[in-house]
Formats: sequence, structure tokens, C-alpha cells
Amino acid sequence: GESQGFRVGKLGCKSETAVCLVKAFKETAQRILNYIDNNLSDRANGGFYSSQDADEEYYKVSHIERQRKPKPRVDKTLYTNYNAMMISSYLLASVVSENPVYERFAVKTANLLLEKSFKPKEGMCHFISDGEPHLTTLLTDQAHMLKALVDVYQWTQERTFLHNAESIAGLMLENLWRDK
Repeated sequence: GESQGFRVGKLGCKSETAVCLVKAFKETAQRILNYIDNNLSDRANGGFYSSQDADEEYYKVSHIERQRKPKPRVDKTLYTNYNAMMISSYLLASVVSENPVYERFAVKTANLLLEKSFKPKEGMCHFISDGEPHLTTLLTDQAHMLKALVDVYQWTQERTFLHNAESIAGLMLENLWRDK
């Protein structure tokens, strides 16, 4: 008879197909992680850079030719909201890929943001440029960093991350909540 199928999300497929899909998704995710690690992250200090120029000519040539050309420019600004999302993503990547390197980098980035971007009476700054924090009290930064800190706490069980999340939550209520 016919092999038993099962559902993957809304996609009904046979088990062999699902295994191939999972493998393909995992390989794609690994290529993305490798690209981020090699081009858009500060491996020494923590943090994810904001962007890399889209140089079509650079990416049209072969891999060997590309090694002879300078890489497209990277904007090394660290945006708090995007870094916070990447912290949570890297924690998940560490489980999916069974690679603790991603967890360690996520924790390193959380510590960097707390050290460089957190102001005790204002919360998280929006971005760090040339080592200096700028623009405070945007809701997106507070909300994403709060979630990232809770995620890091759940992974590490280090109460410092939970205390910092509580501090940000309190600052959000104090500075951003207005009764009508």
C-alpha cells in the first residue's frame, strides 16, 4: 500500500517529502546564519550590524572572483530592536542546529546591549553608533529587548536578565503609558 502521510503546517505531504523539506529548510537556515556570522556580526564584542550594501555586480561574479574584490560596505550601527530580535532568533538557532555557539553569541549580544544601550531612567537607546548610544524611549526597543531578555533568562537561568527585563517593563509603564 501507500505510505502513511502526515501534515506539516497546512501542507499535507508524505513523510519522505517532509524529511526532505526539513533538511532543505535547515540547510537554508544554516546558510543564512553563516552569512550573518561572516558579514553582519561583531564576533569579538557581540552585536548584529544593521546592513550591507547591495552590490549586484559583486554577487553576480563567481565565488573565486568575489574573493579578489572588496566586500560591499557594512553599516556597523547596532539597532536595539533588531539586535533583540536576533538574540531570540539565535537562541532558537542554537536548538535547531544543536550548536551552542549561537546561544553564546546571543548572550554576549544581550550583555553588550545592556552595557552600552541601557540608561537606568530612560530604558534602551534605539541605536549604538561608534560605541555611543543614541535616541531613547522608543517603544519598539523596549518591547523587543524585554522579550529578548526573558528569552535569555529562560535559556541561562541567570536572574540578572530577568531583573533587567523587569526594569525595562517598569520604565515602559512609567515613561510610555498614558491613561486617557
